[in-house]
Amino acid sequence: LAEYNGRKQAEQTTDMIGRIRNYVSEFLNEELSLTKLSELVHLSPPYLSRMYKQTTGQGLLEYVTEVRMNRSKQLLRTTEYKIQDIAGLVGLDSAAYFTRLFKKETGVTPLEYRESVAK
Repeated sequence: LAEYNGRKQAEQTTDMIGRIRNYVSEFLNEELSLTKLSELVHLSPPYLSRMYKQTTGQGLLEYVTEVRMNRSKQLLRTTEYKIQDIAGLVGLDSAAYFTRLFKKETGVTPLEYRESVAK
């Protein structure tokens, strides 16, 4: 019985993580706070954060940032959108904050990244 319950719990956790990841991908341009994501799966924010990290080895907000940065890199490589437009498309209201975050995560500014991949 304990083994069955453990398997059932693992399946539910896997399903929940899948729902969160799908939601993040689909609604990347919207607010993706821990509170918003915890409401999606009906868990408290601290519990969701802890469970996500234990299951995946990565913090939930780290995951959201990773998805945002990957999408912004794709947009920088494949479009001519302005930096502030890309910031909005990945859910960040401020172009200045987007630039700081992008540089922190990649080591270069969005403009430097775009120029480097254009060569």
